[in-house]
Amino acid sequence: MGTPTTGVDGAIGSINQSGEDQLKIATAVQAAAAKGAAASGIIGAAQSLSNTAASAAGAVRDGARAS
Repeated sequence: MGTPTTGVDGAIGSINQSGEDQLKIATAVQAAAAKGAAASGIIGAAQSLSNTAASAAGAVRDGARAS
């Protein structure tokens, strides 16, 4: 029989997960955190490039107005 998923027995079964299951969960959480950090880095780089492009466009515009 499988572990009950409801009631007191289900709660106890959830608490008493095997060490292997806990390791899988911890690994998945770490992988998700690493992906989140990488995504934040990529977003930051894209924002920086966008700001640089906007500054360059402004400089070109100002140069065109001055001539």
